[in-house]
Amino acid sequence: DDATLECKKEYGFSVPITKGFASFEGLYINKEGSHYSLRFSTDLVLNGATEVVSNIFSVGVGPAAQIVLIKDASDGTVVGGKAFTPQPRAEVRDAGGNVLTIDSSSAVRVSFYSNPSRGSLSPVDGMIATLREGIVQFRGLAVDKAGSGYRLKYDFLYYEDEELVQSSVSTKGELFQS
Repeated sequence: DDATLECKKEYGFSVPITKGFASFEGLYINKEGSHYSLRFSTDLVLNGATEVVSNIFSVGVGPAAQIVLIKDASDGTVVGGKAFTPQPRAEVRDAGGNVLTIDSSSAVRVSFYSNPSRGSLSPVDGMIATLREGIVQFRGLAVDKAGSGYRLKYDFLYYEDEELVQSSVSTKGELFQS
């Protein structure tokens, strides 16, 4: 992946110069890394440089913003009473798509989003797995009953005052049947 400079504002990368100032808003770099610099230029005729380069800077990984499913129960054949093959696996990423590789303490909880056949998720509904370098791997998950319309939900949990707290970051798997 190559890093890219993005902009969320209406003017984007070209802004008007007002009273001698050009103000950029909403600029961001989508990939953590170091030794970044920005180049600014103008097509105005000036006495002196028409291009400047910023100081070198680094971009760090931001807070959790999304859960990306690498594997979901819906990716395989589900048989009631048997462990899902494959077992759910997810990456927790920041807004730029960077995996939270320095996070090995937060967690993801899996539970039913839809359960029209009234099955039970085992070993427990609401099972929590801890991240390991931003990745969570569930083990031994199964649904006990044959049925259709099952769908799992994944919620990101983080520590606050030594207690796991649910964040607003979550995602849903695809529908599956067993």
